[in-house]
Amino acid sequence: MVILMTSLKSFSGPPESCPIFIPGSQVEEIGLGSPGPSRGPDWEKDFAQAILQSNRQIKGLIFAKFHYRNALFDVIGESFSTVNRLTFSLTEPDQVKVVLDGLVAVLPELHHLSHFRLCLPVCIDLRDVDEDILDTDYALVRKFSDRCESLAVCHLLSTVTWARLTRSGQWLPLFPTPTGLHWWLDRTPLAQHLQRRVVTHLAEVGVVNSDEDAGMEEMLMRSVHKLATAIGFLLNRAFGLDPPSDEVDEEENEEDYEDEESEMEHERLRVPVRDDQGRTVEAYSTQPRNRWDIFASVLGITTLQPLHIFLHNVALFDLFLPTVQAPVPVLDEAQKELMGLVMDLLYNSCNGVKKGILLRNYLRNPEEWWGEGNMVLGVAMEHSVVPVTQLEAAGLDSAGVFG
Repeated sequence: MVILMTSLKSFSGPPESCPIFIPGSQVEEIGLGSPGPSRGPDWEKDFAQAILQSNRQIKGLIFAKFHYRNALFDVIGESFSTVNRLTFSLTEPDQVKVVLDGLVAVLPELHHLSHFRLCLPVCIDLRDVDEDILDTDYALVRKFSDRCESLAVCHLLSTVTWARLTRSGQWLPLFPTPTGLHWWLDRTPLAQHLQRRVVTHLAEVGVVNSDEDAGMEEMLMRSVHKLATAIGFLLNRAFGLDPPSDEVDEEENEEDYEDEESEMEHERLRVPVRDDQGRTVEAYSTQPRNRWDIFASVLGITTLQPLHIFLHNVALFDLFLPTVQAPVPVLDEAQKELMGLVMDLLYNSCNGVKKGILLRNYLRNPEEWWGEGNMVLGVAMEHSVVPVTQLEAAGLDSAGVFG
C-alpha cells in the first residue's frame, strides 16, 4: 500500500513505513528508528529502495534507536552518496565501534557530506572535558576528513562541536573556555614563547620599590605596558612584520614609559584584529593606548590558563629554555589563521565589545550553516559554555578565569 503525499518534505518513522509514505513525495530529510533486530539479510536494501522513490535527492539521514550492522553502511555508500548531513544516535556503548568503523569505510563514497553528528546515550559533563578528550576527538575528525574532504562540522564523543577554519581546513573544537584556548594555542609554536615572556615579566614585577613617587595605578599601567610591548614584539615577528622604523607615536607621550633597560624586544602590537562584524581594526588606532596594552597583556596571560595545567608543566620551562630563547618562529599561513582567530575572540569578548565573533567569518560554512551564530569566551558548565558576559551580569568575576 502507498499513501501518496506529494507535499511531504521530511519523514520520521520506522523503516517499514518508508514504502508507504515516501514514494512520489518531496522528502529530503529522513529520520529512521528501529530498536529491534533487523528482519533479514536485505532489510537495509529494502527500505533504501523505498527512500530513493522520493522525487528529491536525500540530503539528510538520521538514525535513532537503531540496530546497526555493517550492511547499513554498505547501503549508505551505494544509495545515498548525495547526503550532506548524517546523524547516528546511539543507545548502547558497544555501538560506538560498529558505527565509527562503518563510517570510516563508507566516507570515501560520500562526496557531499559536510555535517556528521554522533549522539551518545549519556551526556558528558562539559566541566569534565579536558585536553585528552579533545585529543581523542581530534584524531577522529582528522581520520574522517582524510577520507572525506567535504566534511566541515562534526559532533563527536566529547559532545563538543568541531569545525574547520576557512582557508587551512584546520579542525578546531568550538570550546571557548580556558581548556579550549590552551588546546588552540598549543597548535601554534608561540605558546611557550608567550608563556616565558609572561612568567619572566611577573617575576620581575614581584620586586617593586614601594618608595617610588609614582602612584600605584601609574606603576600598574607601566607594568602592563611593558608586558604588552613584550607580547607585541613576539606577535609582530611571528606574523612576519619587520621592526618599526620609529616606535614613537607622535600623538602619545612615550616618555612616561621610558625604561633604562634595553627595549630591543619591546614593541607595540602591530598585528591587526577584526571586530565582531569582521572589519579590520589596526592596533592602537581606535582606542586609548591603555586599553590596547591591557588587550595585549591579557593575550599573553591567557597562555597560562588553565592554571593547573600550566603549573604542572612549569617545571619543564628550564628544559625547553633553549627553544624558547631561540628566534621567534614565523607562523605559516595556517598558524596565522588560527592565531588570528584567538586574537579576534579575545578582542571581541573582553575588550569592551563582548559580542564575540561571527563563526561564518572564520569557519567553513556549507549551506550557510552558521547563519548569525557567534562564539564568545566562556566557562564550561554541565551542559553548556556560559559566556563571560552572562557571568558578569550575574555578578561573577571572569577575570580570574581569563587572566
